[in-house]
Amino acid sequence: MLGTGERADETLAYYARALEDDGQAGKAEAVLRRFIAAAEYPDRFRWPLIELLARQGRFEEAVEVGQPTFDHHDACLFEGVIHLLHEAGRLDDALELLDERSAEFVEEHSSWFSSNRIWLLGEAGRYEEALAYAGTLPPDMYGLTVSKAWILDEMGRVEEALALLRADTEVRPSEVAELLIRHGRAAEAIAGMPSLAEQHAASRRRDAAAQADRGPNAPPF
Repeated sequence: MLGTGERADETLAYYARALEDDGQAGKAEAVLRRFIAAAEYPDRFRWPLIELLARQGRFEEAVEVGQPTFDHHDACLFEGVIHLLHEAGRLDDALELLDERSAEFVEEHSSWFSSNRIWLLGEAGRYEEALAYAGTLPPDMYGLTVSKAWILDEMGRVEEALALLRADTEVRPSEVAELLIRHGRAAEAIAGMPSLAEQHAASRRRDAAAQADRGPNAPPF
């Protein structure tokens, strides 16, 4: 059988979706759960089941299916569940899952964790909380300036967002331009963009600085 034969690793997700589309969602769920229970490496079968349950509005069960993987080194399943909850408007549930992660997970995925927490707080309209949390983070954390500027923009504090972006030399000029364009200030965005030569020079400076941080004997990028 296509979904359960020797090549099930490759075909099971398609087989389960075909069953679901044929009105046999219960059978699709049963097949996926059987493989998860019996497989030596079951995580590859979890995502199709998570998606199936989410399509049925069974988000608590979907989270339960993914739960054993959430503190793994590879955070792909966890990220997928966070986005499913976001799309369903279950922002508090997504934030709760983030806050349940271990200290080791947060340390290993620090910039990803922090930027997603700010994003979810912003999506939930909890802007002051998002800014307060951002204030607890290392100022040189990757992506922090852009995340804070997004929150300020959502609050209607556009000039503060622009000033924040412009003050950070690591932020690409396109971030400033995109914000200006979103607010109908295209001419200002164009006028403020550096030339291609200046952009290339800035890129070389960033690469050189990063190489210096890596040490003289480190291989180039």
